[in-house]
Amino acid sequence: MLANTNTKGSSSPDRSRYLALAISLLMLTVTVNADVLISATLILEHDTLWLHSNGFPEATNGVRVLKLIYWTPALDGTPSMASAAYVDPETACATPLVCFIHGTTYLKDEVPSNWQDGPGASKEGYTFASTGMACVLPDLLGLGVSPGPHPYLHAASEATACMDAVRAAMEYRVLQGSPLHDQLFLMGASAGSHACLATAQAMQTQFPDEFHIAAAGGISGPYAPYPVIKNQLLSTQPYGAGSSIAYVLFSYDAAYPGLFNSPADFLVEPYATELPPLFDGTHDGDVINPLLPPVIGEILPQPLRDSIATDSNSPLNQVLKENNVFNWEPQFPVKLCYCGSDEVVSPINTSIAKDAFIAHGADQISSVEVSTTENHTGCGELARPVLMSWFHTMKVNCDGTIPDIVTALELGNTGFIISPNPANAGIVTLNLGQLPESGVGAVLRITALGGALVYAGTVVPNGQGQFVLATRSWPSGFYVIEIQNQQYSIRQKLAVLN
Repeated sequence: MLANTNTKGSSSPDRSRYLALAISLLMLTVTVNADVLISATLILEHDTLWLHSNGFPEATNGVRVLKLIYWTPALDGTPSMASAAYVDPETACATPLVCFIHGTTYLKDEVPSNWQDGPGASKEGYTFASTGMACVLPDLLGLGVSPGPHPYLHAASEATACMDAVRAAMEYRVLQGSPLHDQLFLMGASAGSHACLATAQAMQTQFPDEFHIAAAGGISGPYAPYPVIKNQLLSTQPYGAGSSIAYVLFSYDAAYPGLFNSPADFLVEPYATELPPLFDGTHDGDVINPLLPPVIGEILPQPLRDSIATDSNSPLNQVLKENNVFNWEPQFPVKLCYCGSDEVVSPINTSIAKDAFIAHGADQISSVEVSTTENHTGCGELARPVLMSWFHTMKVNCDGTIPDIVTALELGNTGFIISPNPANAGIVTLNLGQLPESGVGAVLRITALGGALVYAGTVVPNGQGQFVLATRSWPSGFYVIEIQNQQYSIRQKLAVLN
């Protein structure tokens, strides 16, 4: 029999039926006795040769992809089945864990656990796992095997689903006799960035002894439902991603009983009739968006528009505020990436979150504008290597020790900066500052993330303390740039996009 879930209740008939269903549907499945994990199903496995030939040249080990089924609380607190993909490195080294959280998903089956080789979630899973970092990719509540609607941008359920996915991955490795290292990284893209910070907050504030977060990174995240979504609902300007705003309204209708009595409370006709059937997990944004007005606020009844415009404590405004994810002090590094021209998630979300973290006393918060011109999708493509390479600078060593890397922040005026990073124009400048002084040689060593030596030699910077590298012929991927003199040995990670 399975042990009780983390909701601390006795086994119920509903749980028994869920378990029976899981066992009947899954093949090649390991069923386990655990607090959260129900089953782990092998999907596929790849060796390094396959990884090298399919866009992952830095791979140092093979990987196994599994589908995890686990318990997590539903919106009403009762036990619910949930699912996640888990990509396990085939290595004897100490293995940290990355929890990568996907962006906006309308389709119930378009989730990481329904694994497909190619673009999408597999990219993060393979990139991390093939370089010795296990990666769990939750489907989130209401998606995958989880019943009911998906509570989109609902911080509390995002946090519990992601925490339990992490627990399930940890339990799986314990049952395999090779527990994960306790070093944990959190990363999300778009709506997944909101979930990332919600999860990080819950882990730090509620379970500080259980989870040891090394760093968290977000990409183009809607961190500030209030005031950003409120302002979008009141704006008279066209907004091309209106389906995401309608998604929030349906989500909060489900998550907060009593907020609305019926769709007619938050939608005018014909939307009160036409939209509810479309948020059933079988219609995506491409179907929903053409049915919406260019000015998304026009779907709201006038009394609701008036209340959110004039009363900051109106019920909907209160719920939006409850789902902000920045009113706390992270006690670990946080890096937030964004693009100035993002047409879906306004960059104001990043500045609000960063400023709030700093105001709460956090001193390890940074933001990176990875592009001034890229759209929402392009921004994600550019930002992913930035966060991946950043995580690798902190990754536990093979012997289980934490790397001791001198950072530019610690060095002050002797900081070592690589620009641009990621490199996508074929030229990279190493701004060496005073390390070493102009005209004095230093040892430069460049290795691919998998360990292959790219360059080793003595370099002499120009009069501005700079040295230029040509990266046009380098394969896309991650590289470690190390500069040494008699005083310092500093390493930075470089992402190359060719």
